[in-house]
Amino acid sequence: MEVDGKVVVVTGGASGIGLAAARAFGLAGARVVVADVEADALDTALKDLQAEGVDARTARVDVRSRAELEALAARVEHEHGGTDVLCNNAGVLAAPAWMWEAPREDQEWVFSVNFWGILNGIQAFVPRMIDRGTPAFVVNTSSISVFAPMAGASSYMMSKSAVVTLSETLACDLEAVQAPVRVAVVLPEHFKTRLGSAHRNRATREEAGDRVWAPIWDEADDPMLATGADPSALGQRIVAAVLGNRFWILPGAEDAMSVAAVERLREIERSFG
Repeated sequence: MEVDGKVVVVTGGASGIGLAAARAFGLAGARVVVADVEADALDTALKDLQAEGVDARTARVDVRSRAELEALAARVEHEHGGTDVLCNNAGVLAAPAWMWEAPREDQEWVFSVNFWGILNGIQAFVPRMIDRGTPAFVVNTSSISVFAPMAGASSYMMSKSAVVTLSETLACDLEAVQAPVRVAVVLPEHFKTRLGSAHRNRATREEAGDRVWAPIWDEADDPMLATGADPSALGQRIVAAVLGNRFWILPGAEDAMSVAAVERLREIERSFG
């Protein structure tokens, strides 16, 4: 599918992987709508993108609200004729905890963004894509870590694993109705993002009573920000996958989690007997 001149909507697009994807699509000639829950980050992202020559605009949206995503889909259709590429990228990570001890509020919050946020995006945008009848693409962000689960991050792992199955099933459903809409799922490795400080977007003290949400790391010593790779490489990988009509958007085979993923597949194969 071509992207030059197309309309691309990116959720969680004001920083990290989302911003990298928005930039990569914009530099490839797309018109980009950057959606995010953080107003200040949106303002900064818009200035940066426009300074690079990207045709961009922004929308403050909480992906946990299907109504807000429905309104965004309608706005994009009214202003630009429709959405050609939807990147469901917004995601969060809660403080580490054993599965049996993790606060239910943490689990529900992670799923509300990582899983329900993507399903909300699909239900808001995909019917319009189908009705429009022109080639379109849905790109959902999961994580390569789902093939190499880590202790203490069950809510994140479960939600991101669900995104893989959601994406596979969406592709099957779209093929069954012969819709011209393709699907891709992104499984990023270790990139420099603000995922570790996602608690910044949780309810305020006034909204949550006495509950103070536990940070994972302070940004000053966030290992993701300190050692993660430049997300721009993944942004380019996402655009290349859309251009090439590919479903899986994966790290290189030499990445440690890629190696773990391949070994998992081999173990499954051996288990068949």
